[in-house]
Amino acid sequence: MGRDFAEAFPASREVYRLGSEVTGLDLEQICFESPIEDLVETEVQQPALVATSLAILAALRESGLEPDVVVGHSVGEFAALAAAGVIGTGEAIGLVRERGLAMAEAARQRPGTMAAILGLEDEEVEKLCRKIVGVWPANYNCPGQIVISGEREAVEELCAEAESLG
Repeated sequence: MGRDFAEAFPASREVYRLGSEVTGLDLEQICFESPIEDLVETEVQQPALVATSLAILAALRESGLEPDVVVGHSVGEFAALAAAGVIGTGEAIGLVRERGLAMAEAARQRPGTMAAILGLEDEEVEKLCRKIVGVWPANYNCPGQIVISGEREAVEELCAEAESLG
């Protein structure tokens, strides 16, 4: 992931070097050589994704291209903030490393799961979340798609009820 950019553009390779320095992870090894299974852990996945996004941006800038606007969703918001110059590259990668560690610790302390509910109105999903103890709306991705999060049994129950509604 990102190897072609890092090999062709020194600015891209510098992003991975800086990210490795800030996080203590070998992001080049993780992104270029590791099996996909190594990216399952959120504390590794998040800095790898943001570093790769910013490495691609660095390649574009090195080629003389500059974005007019940037946007990001979830962890991508950190890359967008760095692309816009609101935070630095190292700061973005370091923040998502900390975010990933915090999320992993929260998951260890209180295991749960997430699921995307497709095709229901927000109000219908919210009503189901109020009805079923242990599940909440987590992300409003777009009209007709809400991600729910909570205790495994509660998420499974809500999914079954949502499926029966259409």
